[in-house]
Amino acid sequence: MDGRAIGWIETAVDAGAAAVLAAAVAYACHAIPTGQTNAALAGAGSLGLCFAGLRRIPAGRSPGAEAEQRPVTELLAEADRAIEAEEQDELVLDDILSALSSDSRVVRLFDPHAMPPPGPPKDDSQVLYDALSELRRSLS
Repeated sequence: MDGRAIGWIETAVDAGAAAVLAAAVAYACHAIPTGQTNAALAGAGSLGLCFAGLRRIPAGRSPGAEAEQRPVTELLAEADRAIEAEEQDELVLDDILSALSSDSRVVRLFDPHAMPPPGPPKDDSQVLYDALSELRRSLS
């Protein structure tokens, strides 16, 4: 492709992206009761600002273009070194609750033997029946 075709494609992509943003802004302004004129002005303004901002970005430059280019073999070797370093590091988990004293609140809070036994479940069906009966009497 020649330079002119690439320039046209980049301009078209920038215009498309700006148009999508402008349509979203115009729709959001139209959804808010601000009037159709304000929605059109907001859409046109966002189209112009977005298109101008996108055109200021140099063509053909990606964010990682400044980084040095390294062969794939170097990248794979670096990844292998990182994996080996992770395998050498061990994570040892100590149970801190076993080292606490017996009068510690943490131990008593989570100790299932220190919990009171659950009582018998209450049967509130009679209370519910009485409340519904009272409601029926008050409505009639």
